[in-house]
Amino acid sequence: MADSYGRNLHLTIYGGSHDEKIGMTLEGMPKGFQIDMELLQSFLARRAPGQSKLATSRKESDKPVFLRGVDENFTTTGEVIEAVIYNTNQHSKDYESLKYIPRPAHADYSAVQKYGTGVDLRGGGHFSGRLTAPLCIAGGICLQYLKKEYNIEIAAHIFSIGKVEDTPFDSAQITKEQLQKIKHNSLPVLDAQKGELMQEEILAVKAQGDSIGGVVECAALNVPNGLGEHMFNGAENRISSIIFAVPAVKAIEFGNGFGCAALTGSVNNDSFYTDGKKVYTKTNNCGGILGGITNGMPLVFRAAVKPTPSIYKEQDSVDLRTMENVKLTINGRHDPCIVPRAVPVFEGALAIALMDMLADEKINKQFDDSPELYEQILQAEKNTPAEFPATATVACQGVQGAYSQLAAEKLFLEPQIRHYQSFEDVFKAVAKGECRYGVLPIENSTAGSVTKVYDLMRKYQFFIVRAVKLRVEHNLLSKKGVELKDIKEVLSHEQALQQCHDFLQSLGEIKITECANTALAAQMVAESERNDMAALSSKICAGNYNLAILKESVQDKENNFTRFICISKEMEIYPKADKMSIMLSLRHRPGELYRILAQFAALNINLTKLESRPLGNGDFEFMFYFDFALDSQPDQLARVLTDLKEQNEYFSYLGSYKEIR
Repeated sequence: MADSYGRNLHLTIYGGSHDEKIGMTLEGMPKGFQIDMELLQSFLARRAPGQSKLATSRKESDKPVFLRGVDENFTTTGEVIEAVIYNTNQHSKDYESLKYIPRPAHADYSAVQKYGTGVDLRGGGHFSGRLTAPLCIAGGICLQYLKKEYNIEIAAHIFSIGKVEDTPFDSAQITKEQLQKIKHNSLPVLDAQKGELMQEEILAVKAQGDSIGGVVECAALNVPNGLGEHMFNGAENRISSIIFAVPAVKAIEFGNGFGCAALTGSVNNDSFYTDGKKVYTKTNNCGGILGGITNGMPLVFRAAVKPTPSIYKEQDSVDLRTMENVKLTINGRHDPCIVPRAVPVFEGALAIALMDMLADEKINKQFDDSPELYEQILQAEKNTPAEFPATATVACQGVQGAYSQLAAEKLFLEPQIRHYQSFEDVFKAVAKGECRYGVLPIENSTAGSVTKVYDLMRKYQFFIVRAVKLRVEHNLLSKKGVELKDIKEVLSHEQALQQCHDFLQSLGEIKITECANTALAAQMVAESERNDMAALSSKICAGNYNLAILKESVQDKENNFTRFICISKEMEIYPKADKMSIMLSLRHRPGELYRILAQFAALNINLTKLESRPLGNGDFEFMFYFDFALDSQPDQLARVLTDLKEQNEYFSYLGSYKEIR
């Protein structure tokens, strides 16, 4: 079972309390940020169980294991981050009867009603506070990033346990030193004496086999103005959404919250003043948010946490098998009070929400700092030379003889070709200025789109300036003197293997090995000491690497074509451009795709390609790729694209260009 959060920073939490592992994926984290693992582990330890007499006796180290998205130095790569925590101290037998006799105030009953008796309720399953551990991995990373990149400081303290209240934040005068000090307290409170009384309260209910709730107050300093939207995507809305993902949270309030209902406007209103450079409010009853948008004052909220539902006192319940009233005594290991361990969870959750909203602002700033897309297109058409260059430094993936090289030689009269190992290396070469252009495959008539290239177009925000359709003929190459019956292994690129599927099946039980490209496959066969290997590659590679052609034209379809694109980091639109490409993601609501297509149909715009693929964020969201013919109404199309940029979750204009056939 898994669940997700975020518009831009996509967080997914998966696993259950007594599963082998629990984990998270985080998509949208900026590339190149080095995670301080010692600091992250210290943050996770504040939440981990078994740390004191105030918590459950279950002991877990809560050490994160990163599966992807970071390198050996724990620096983010820009790809989806995935990390897991392995559970080591489960007592599952304590929960065997819960699917039939639900615990009062737990999710047991509602979970069984929704998912059936097969739902995993061991330790609370996916409804357990155990799932806040992977949330804190994501939150801990976001806390570090916000502090380094934005100087945002976040901390929380126990506002109350039962009727014992700590000193509240002075929400208009919170200092960085005050927030940092809280984190180093064994019990995160502002008033140490109140902290001692809270401990006494927790231990007293624990001795009675009972539990107690409380309130956590959380604050963030140096939050920029302007985060959030009015109405449905306000800062309060988005923060509340992730705070309520923390099990046992029953209420949240910002600023003076429900207290404002007892005040007059003259008392509740936060008066403005300025020091000549910046605007402040004298009080902060709003909690740093007005109209759903942050105002630059400290962001302050309080969340109410109910008493731990699992208590050792006898309680009333129902046996769902017999529909009889029964008495229930709960076993297992449980916190007498959730609040102390929930404090870092709220800090991490707020950090995730702020990161997600800051991504809004980054996107909006990109839009605001640049002219309308229509104007950009017109400007590019005006500034681009009349003729496509005859010669240029061009990056191609692969080695000598690769199909990308053949495509480059068809696009340019005298290309200066440099070979790179991977598709991303080609993008990096263009980004660094090592090459003016890059040539890459984008789709094949048999195997479909090369999704990795689309993903890199999204990541690097480059433009397509030219395309070429190349007939691809795959041949089976081997060392000279080798016969077809001797072949035990065939090497080639993934797409080439797909395009020759039927032929490979006819060879019987042979090993199929993927490699970076078809030319590299030929090179590997030539340099190998083995005589039972072959490569699917071109006739040119047969000559380049002194190989024999065992069988010609082995692709499944005679008319096997691959489209190659020429990419640039600058928008260039040459005369006689006949195609335009875009990609976008749609909001989750009925009729969204129809709405987009109807706009094009109304303008008689010819759609030549529509393809979708999942984003991989666990929420069944898709990225859509569109190609259009530019044979009519290009100005209207450009204006429509400007509207699409504003109306959709994500939009990228890939370019207007001529395709050579």
